[in-house]
Amino acid sequence: MLKFGVRNLGRIREAGIEVRPLTMFVGRNGTNKSWTAYAIWQALHTYSLFDVPSLNGTFSGDAAELLEQAVAAYEGLNLGGRLKLDLEVHPDRVLQQELRASHLAPVLGLPVSAIQDCELTLGLDAVAGGHLVDRISVSAERRATKGVIEVTYHLRDGRSETVLSFIDPTDLRSTLHTVAGQTSARYRQTVAFPVERVASVSLDGAPPARSLATAIEKARSTPGIRGRFDWEPLLGGRILNDEQLQFEPGGAAPIPLGAAASMVRSLAPLVLYLETVGEPGDLLVIDEPEMNAHPAAQLAIAELLAIMVNRGYHVIFTTHSPYIADHLCNLMEAHALGPEAREAKARELAMQTTEACLDPEQLAAYEFREVGAEVAVVDVLDREARVVDTQTFARVTDHVSEILGSLLSAK
Repeated sequence: MLKFGVRNLGRIREAGIEVRPLTMFVGRNGTNKSWTAYAIWQALHTYSLFDVPSLNGTFSGDAAELLEQAVAAYEGLNLGGRLKLDLEVHPDRVLQQELRASHLAPVLGLPVSAIQDCELTLGLDAVAGGHLVDRISVSAERRATKGVIEVTYHLRDGRSETVLSFIDPTDLRSTLHTVAGQTSARYRQTVAFPVERVASVSLDGAPPARSLATAIEKARSTPGIRGRFDWEPLLGGRILNDEQLQFEPGGAAPIPLGAAASMVRSLAPLVLYLETVGEPGDLLVIDEPEMNAHPAAQLAIAELLAIMVNRGYHVIFTTHSPYIADHLCNLMEAHALGPEAREAKARELAMQTTEACLDPEQLAAYEFREVGAEVAVVDVLDREARVVDTQTFARVTDHVSEILGSLLSAK
């Protein structure tokens, strides 16, 4: 499990958060849900296969000895000689991480002085076996100027990914240390979908926006749509990723994406990502996925999130939707049914698939609850009862009824 400790982040004095494959944050505006989500996103870059920074100097024992042997072997090669190296995974190598104000301020778009005492700590439960990579194979060829290094990541699910790059011989040590750090990867890559997301995003701005912009650039350079997800029940059509972005309503001619409904435009970056460059093992942080969506579409969004998790994606999201929170309870109840009943009841869901049924062990839910001037982060999921206690929404519903009753009694 991923366990986070948060101190002095906005109105949050101290909180503990356990991240599961699907993690939901609810609460009123201004309770620092998005800040917390983005801070966690920043911390998890270190455990992302393609975002991990150099971890030069952090290894000891067998790992450090193996890396030094590899560097010495490479330096002893003749020109054109090749070095082969296998690194086995040791998921307990990097178990603790601490981020302070200087790490988090750029992510939140704040000056360091605004969160001077802020601290985020991350602990990994090595016993949980949540690491992504089983083995990394490295092949390096020595050349007079730039050497060639080929890195193949053998993933736990049987897939492999190969990256080829050119390196200066003097950079080999730091390169191999970075590769060794990737044996601790929990995610393939991490992408944030800020609440102000649009289909074309400037690279300017805070890191979460730049993360999305980079993902959109990759998506646009990968023409076509893979068709991995059925978008018709949610969007009422499909997005086309050709020379220009278009939306094709069911049975009608395509129109420019900019002319599509606001919900379609809001979800377009997520659709493009999942249908072009996204893969199982990715972590997505999504701020208010229900933005601009009718309640019926919000139910489909809840089911989409469950489908993503069941396909191996990881999602942390914030929401102001009681429909999404309540429907996740329905999806947990559907998971508890027997196979035949589950298949029959799935036809009543918006996405009409049993893939939307959600194991309660996959979900974590927290309310960011105001307590005076401060905010407490409260676990609101009862996994045994398969219920999310959404008081933050229920209190508003009750208040609306009280106002009506007061108005009627005043007549």
